[in-house]
Amino acid sequence: MNKTLFALLLTTLTIPAHADNRALLIGVGDYQMKTANLPGIGKDLAMMKQNALALGFQAGQIKTLQDSEATLANVEHALQTWLVEGVATDDKVLLYYSGHGTYVSDHNGDEADKVDEALTMHDMKPGKHGLDNLLLDDRLETLLAKIPSQQVLVLIDACHSASATRTLQRVKDAVPKTFVYDGMPTPLTSRANGVKPKPIPANLITLSAAKDDELSTATDKGSTFTLGLNEIIQTVGDVQQLTPAYLLEQVAAYIERNTLASSRFHPQLTTSGNLSQQPFLVTAPSQAAAKTLTEQFAKLVNVAQPLETQLDQDRYTLGQSLHVTVSVPNAGYLNIVVVDANDAVTVLFPNQYKPDNRVESGNFTLPNDKMAFDLQAQDPLGRTDFFAFLSSEPLNLYRDGGTSDQLFKALNPAQVAEFQKRGAGVVSKQHLFKASHQTVTVCNTSNQCQ
Repeated sequence: MNKTLFALLLTTLTIPAHADNRALLIGVGDYQMKTANLPGIGKDLAMMKQNALALGFQAGQIKTLQDSEATLANVEHALQTWLVEGVATDDKVLLYYSGHGTYVSDHNGDEADKVDEALTMHDMKPGKHGLDNLLLDDRLETLLAKIPSQQVLVLIDACHSASATRTLQRVKDAVPKTFVYDGMPTPLTSRANGVKPKPIPANLITLSAAKDDELSTATDKGSTFTLGLNEIIQTVGDVQQLTPAYLLEQVAAYIERNTLASSRFHPQLTTSGNLSQQPFLVTAPSQAAAKTLTEQFAKLVNVAQPLETQLDQDRYTLGQSLHVTVSVPNAGYLNIVVVDANDAVTVLFPNQYKPDNRVESGNFTLPNDKMAFDLQAQDPLGRTDFFAFLSSEPLNLYRDGGTSDQLFKALNPAQVAEFQKRGAGVVSKQHLFKASHQTVTVCNTSNQCQ
């Protein structure tokens, strides 16, 4: 049997390479150390995805790592690849984190208060020096320095307070976002010890939830700082007002209105030059590049009649075999297309082993025991989208869809919508049109998925 890798198989549509804006959203509310769990982090990520879209990022430019996906290895990998590869100096980069902050002892002498601030990852655990699998501020600075963009906005919804105790758990249903552990160091209150402040990179804007000695909070509805950002970004009348300085002013006012005086904290803005006064908005892409291919295919699915499709599971390990089953309601011509995490398109069916895509009614499985090939999960890691299209008249995307232009000419969404209004449910060339969309995640053997 031929081993056919689904990410490399058959006709890959030609997509020109181009620079890209990028957003990486990280949220950890579910830890391996269950005593660290936080409420509302999933809601934080949902809000921030909508906020990234409001700032002009496209859906395909936003990557999310949540809970078990947000291990130290996965986060560092995403910082080194997703926020670097394909990013140009004129592109915008957004990095968001929601979870616990904590302290560890400073071992290289670059911290005036003798501690390193750290972001906690899902796989945080007790270690020789207190805690392992933390993203230290020194390491984060090193990774951020690799980003080519000249405008990088970092939003940190966490606190770094050593004044918290294990008895300080809730204030009016709010949970402090600091993780305290046995042996946790206390930062020095005096910084007059001869250590010069670190220089601020010219491209970096950091807006954090609280001062170093304050506690930001999480609630079942979302974290207070993120709730404030969400209200501001989603309700502002003039998006040109969305400068970092404006966000700081408005989120501080939100926290003032929505917290008790005894638990109030104050967001902090760190930047250099005049970046704090520049709107952090993504330049609108050209009409031709306005949507990722996943979004374009999804638009077709939305205006088509439904087609029932099923995969074996929703997560695959590299090299693992997969099967796609389509419930074909009537005889027709079936096309199955996959879009990988890099927005590259492959026609899975028809293919070189079975170029005839005429199917009869009933369950159609790809591959089945009569086909001399196998489909296996392959790089790139991350989200992979499967689309199935059934037409009543001949439509063969393997044979005719050699480029993206040809493909979308064959399946024109404007014509689909027009015919759908008439109740005919057809596309160009009078194809009866049914479609489906399924999403899976490809991970490696170490459960790294990004």
